[in-house]
Amino acid sequence: METSYTKVSEILKIENFRSRAYADGMSNGKQMYSIGYGHQIQPNESYLLNATITLDTALKLFRSNLAPLESQINDNSKYAMAQNQFDDCIDFGFNCGSGALSNILDTWNTTHDPIQVAARMKLYNKTRKNGVLVVDAGLTARRADEANDFLTSTSGISLIAVFAVGAALALYAYVS
Repeated sequence: METSYTKVSEILKIENFRSRAYADGMSNGKQMYSIGYGHQIQPNESYLLNATITLDTALKLFRSNLAPLESQINDNSKYAMAQNQFDDCIDFGFNCGSGALSNILDTWNTTHDPIQVAARMKLYNKTRKNGVLVVDAGLTARRADEANDFLTSTSGISLIAVFAVGAALALYAYVS
């Protein structure tokens, strides 16, 4: 499975093109930098810290970031996913990293329960400020979007709504 054009477009819009490196959070006490469409500059890419890149280069970097995430999901998911679920895992992994994506896949593989996967996604809404983990409104909104989309079937019907209708019918049958 590959990331849909729709999800690629959404991620590109969220990430916004930046031709120059910018500070993008901390990792293990070290300032991280990104460039292009959220491409985290790796130690062997230090030349990008002072570079100005083109839109074409940014798109190539972006695609190079998606490919390993697609492989990670395709190679490690025990259960098939709908396209929207795959896409939301890609968005999540792009923003949170492959380690966090592994945790999401572990939940999927262990439970095969979209509600538990969505709940776990929502836990990744914090950032460090002055060395302290704090809830970030932007990350909370992004996780909520991913989680809600993960719970929506490709027909646009929320799985929560399906479960709610099922529970209501069961209750109705019980009461009758």
